[in-house]
Amino acid sequence: MHHVGIAAVLVALIAAAPARAASCPGRIAGTARIAAVTHHGDLNLDDGRTVRIAGALLPQDGPAAETWRGRLATLAGEEVTLAAIGAGTDRWGRNVASILVGKNFSAAWDVFPQRASTDAEGASDVMMLEELLVRNGLARVWPQYGVKDCIPTLLAAETEARREVRGLWREAEHAVREASDLDGLAALAGRFAIVEGTVASVGERTARTYLNFGRSWSEDMTVTVSKPIWETMRAAGLSAASLKGRRVRVRGVVELRGGPLIEVTRAEDIERIEVAGTE
Repeated sequence: MHHVGIAAVLVALIAAAPARAASCPGRIAGTARIAAVTHHGDLNLDDGRTVRIAGALLPQDGPAAETWRGRLATLAGEEVTLAAIGAGTDRWGRNVASILVGKNFSAAWDVFPQRASTDAEGASDVMMLEELLVRNGLARVWPQYGVKDCIPTLLAAETEARREVRGLWREAEHAVREASDLDGLAALAGRFAIVEGTVASVGERTARTYLNFGRSWSEDMTVTVSKPIWETMRAAGLSAASLKGRRVRVRGVVELRGGPLIEVTRAEDIERIEVAGTE
């Protein structure tokens, strides 16, 4: 079904909506018609560009993958608003952008974002597609490809979806892993994972900082943080002293360098938590 002028309506709604409803994606980069949605979840636009949905990592197999493919297929032929689109492309030639959709698109979804106001049911007239996916348990958050100001919103949506066991959170493949599960993490080498554990020690070096989750750095789980990202974290209050002995959640691609290792690509890859499973 084609909705004439839907993109123009979205832009108007963004201008009129409460700040929280649309301020997160930031700069509006224009509108575009979606020609097709790829099997991997990228959006092919009719102007020839390919867009990766910002901040969302879509599962490629399993029930949740079948669900998101069915939901996104309905976007073919529709006009959407692009926000906070990157100036360049990634190594696959994709632009990364936040996608804004109207409330009519949420009809087939189980859960949609709640905002301060918009209608009697509390549903927002303008929604980020990535938040719809994450909140419904159809994607995990990957800050590396996200819009910085939107990451807190997406992480909160992911926490809710995980707590309510929606979508992919019912599938063991996507479960949060324990840093002490060395064999399980080794099996995930080369793949994205979310890992929780208690930081045993912090080693600050000239070029990078190491968060160690065990006594043997050559065997136990380790997280490496580059100097620029570490400085960003320290400015936000995440120092060596504040992390040692604390439980954290980290996300990224698992590597094997002796033991399992994740090299964070954004400060938002690390969350300080209180008790496993409560956030």
